[in-house]
Amino acid sequence: MKNAIRWNVAQLEHDTTGTDSIERGIVCKLLHLGKIAPTADPTGDHVLQQLISEGYVQRPRKRAGVQVFDRADLLTSLKAYAGVC
Repeated sequence: MKNAIRWNVAQLEHDTTGTDSIERGIVCKLLHLGKIAPTADPTGDHVLQQLISEGYVQRPRKRAGVQVFDRADLLTSLKAYAGVC
């Protein structure tokens, strides 16, 4: 899990430049979390939920019925979890 985040967090940061929030589904897709357990969790949502439940990532807020993460908090949390400077 750490390797997937470490390898893809720079792409997430690049692709979301200029936004203040990121949708939950986009986070899963850009970090390629679905590749960790493709048969059990093809979307990667369970992997993201595990990070949230273990306290590595803050819970998303609901905005117009869509779960969104604050971009700055999410990137800081993911970089700290994966050990990326």
